[in-house]
Amino acid sequence: MQVHSFWSSTALAFAVLLAAACGNMARAQDVTFAIAEPDMVVEPGAAPGRTTLLLDASGIDDTTAQTPLTDLADAGTPAPPQLDIAFTAAELAPTANARHWILTAEVKGLTTELAAQKRVLTLRFGSRSYAVTYNLTGHTASPFAWSVKAPTGEISLRPGQSVEIGISVQGIAATGVRLLQAALIEGTTHTMLQKGWQLCETPSGACLAEGLTIPANSVKRLWLRPVGDETVVGKLTGTVVIGAAQKLDGETLTLSISGTSAGLQFFGVMVILAGLGLAIYVNKGLQNRINRAQMLLPVARLRERAEGLAARLATAPASLAGSASKTAEALQEVLGDLSEQALDSKGWLPAKVPDPYKAAPKVIEDGYKTYLDERTQKLAWLHILISQGFEALWRKMPSNPTADDLKAAKIASTALDALSDKAAPPDSTPTQEIAVILSAFDTRATPGLEAFMEAPSYKPASFQDLTVDIGRMSYMVWGVFALIAGGLGTYVLILSNPGFGLPMDFLSCLFWGFGLPVGAQQLSQATMANANQALQIQGAGSN
Repeated sequence: MQVHSFWSSTALAFAVLLAAACGNMARAQDVTFAIAEPDMVVEPGAAPGRTTLLLDASGIDDTTAQTPLTDLADAGTPAPPQLDIAFTAAELAPTANARHWILTAEVKGLTTELAAQKRVLTLRFGSRSYAVTYNLTGHTASPFAWSVKAPTGEISLRPGQSVEIGISVQGIAATGVRLLQAALIEGTTHTMLQKGWQLCETPSGACLAEGLTIPANSVKRLWLRPVGDETVVGKLTGTVVIGAAQKLDGETLTLSISGTSAGLQFFGVMVILAGLGLAIYVNKGLQNRINRAQMLLPVARLRERAEGLAARLATAPASLAGSASKTAEALQEVLGDLSEQALDSKGWLPAKVPDPYKAAPKVIEDGYKTYLDERTQKLAWLHILISQGFEALWRKMPSNPTADDLKAAKIASTALDALSDKAAPPDSTPTQEIAVILSAFDTRATPGLEAFMEAPSYKPASFQDLTVDIGRMSYMVWGVFALIAGGLGTYVLILSNPGFGLPMDFLSCLFWGFGLPVGAQQLSQATMANANQALQIQGAGSN
């Protein structure tokens, strides 16, 4: 009886517990979860995007008022894209029969813009699991927009300077701002900077702008700088492309940058001065030398003639040495008068180095021609005296002269020597005196074998010889001019033209050779005719 009572009590207690549990389960099944604003908007990009959702639970009673909310996770569908979404919950104050949570979502891997995508949030509440839908959008209500500006017109950069770039960002932030391309090409050499360009946060110092982030609705200044502070030389034109993670194709800027340095400019001034010095030398110094050489040509002929006569006079027999001293002195006097020092002292010749403070040389009409004519006549007389007097006397001497013969020869030689200061022909008196002196010697001596020897002939310089010498010098100058003009034409028309070979190019070369000005821009007003005019060079036969 007692056993039956035990089992009856146990069954009754179990029935009561089972009923209570079924009542709790029925009440738990009445809890409903929903997201108040199911649209979750996340900014795309490499960095994680964060947003929040409001999760509401209704049907809450005393048994579920403290039940924890666990296992919050995205179901992972749909895929792609393959996203990593993590949720954290922060509970708000409960209301009547309801509980509320703020869900913070962190989204990774959203790199492209998406239309609204329905996804599933799973959670666990007590012993049950729930699924709630929400919408994920990969763009914001305000799309990405930015403006990239650079200085307009030509920019001049000195060493250490940079180009300022202004960027204004609207809507959402610009991340990963960087220089995508810098295609700036020098116009003459068609080359680029050896080290390239870089986009920096500062105009100088270390460059730290790669992957820069510019906040939304802000303005930022960046600087385009040569890598390693390389000096920009010449005129570079082209495009620069600046991009960001939100603007993968980048923003294209057109720039025109000219650059130089103080050192290059100083060297250019030195080159100009060197060119001026060369022009002065060619125009004044070289022309003076040519004029001086032309004026010395007849002088050189006269000196050669005087030296030849001195050499012939020195061949006198040893027995008559010193008997023609006045004639020898006359020859040396003529040589002294024809020296460059004597001519310079008298002001007949142009200076070797132009002197602006020195008066111009006297022209031929002022006396130079008369001066040379006087020495020419003097040499003509000395030539007659030596050839018809001394050398004829030497031929008349016997091969084995006696003492009387030597005495008579010395007397005749002294008499001839006294004629060295006479005037030159056409006065015939000195010539007659030579004949008288030789006739007097003939009465005392018998000609020897030397009488059959021919007197050495001397041929004076002709006009043709002088003309040939001047022509040679003129052609030499023209050769130098042709070399300079040809080199200049080669650089201007060929080397500076990377596309040389068109018919017009060869026509320009032909015009250059003729010295005709051509309309091609590459000539830059540098023609052979201009060079000829600047050098003031005249060809052979020109006046």
